[in-house]
Amino acid sequence: MTILPPHVDSAIAADSVAAPGPATGRPAAGRALRAMRLIGSDGQLVAGVVLLLILILASLVAPAIFGLTQKAQAVTPHVLAAPSGAHWLGTDSVGRDILARTMVGIRSSLLVALVATFIIMVLGSALGILSGYRGGKADWLFMRFADILLGIPSLLLGIALLSALSPSVKSLILVLVVGYLPLALRVVRAAALETRHREYITSAQISGVAPARIMTRHVFPNIRSTIFAQASITVAHMLLIAASLSFLGLGLQPPTPDLGYMVSESQQWMQQAPWTALAPGTAILVCVMCFTLLGTGLDNALAKRQ
Repeated sequence: MTILPPHVDSAIAADSVAAPGPATGRPAAGRALRAMRLIGSDGQLVAGVVLLLILILASLVAPAIFGLTQKAQAVTPHVLAAPSGAHWLGTDSVGRDILARTMVGIRSSLLVALVATFIIMVLGSALGILSGYRGGKADWLFMRFADILLGIPSLLLGIALLSALSPSVKSLILVLVVGYLPLALRVVRAAALETRHREYITSAQISGVAPARIMTRHVFPNIRSTIFAQASITVAHMLLIAASLSFLGLGLQPPTPDLGYMVSESQQWMQQAPWTALAPGTAILVCVMCFTLLGTGLDNALAKRQ
């Protein structure tokens, strides 16, 4: 008798039995408790969650409460003013408040990185599971596509594509997706390949379960921890590449506050007013560190549970 993991027993039974019994849902409180235990099991994951909460407060809550979106665009006569009670992080070369622009810039950068990562992981997961589980010509085509794109440095590819496109949020997201989709595809495919030969997959196949249902109900639930960890690391990469492209003037365009562009603008004032680069540069560092810790910590915590 083949023993199946708990989370695939009911799905196989639903496909092989004519009249399945009622499903029992997990209490929300129990799921929350398990999530808290998972977070507390790894120090890096705890640090990543704390930093994420700080970023949410800084990028979403603070601008909404204090009206920083309007303040970030307001020009004052206080040009390159040092940090003070009126401007906590000083002002830039046209008198705009650096603290307000940094917080709004965090929101813009996170929006681009999260949207790009969502698209990458959805497409990468779908194509990777299909490629790893089914194999054949589709697998060969997907891997050759990935090999071609992975042979081009992502930053160089981004510069080439954005030079041909008009700089905009949509163009930047498209470039990030094209540059990092092959990596997500390969990671998910490797996980699906490892899962394809397990006993519960064979049992589902023998039971006559359709391939599409096997991929969605049995393969995906058993590799989603890998997908979530990869997604966190991908956000960190998206933030770095987006900031690099904006630094070169190919990312988000003024007047939208952007961390990479703010660092680029401050180059000529580094000796006279170093605070103009310190705030956006530190914000980029904290954002990347946050999602790197989340991805690494989540991977470690899930590995301990297996």
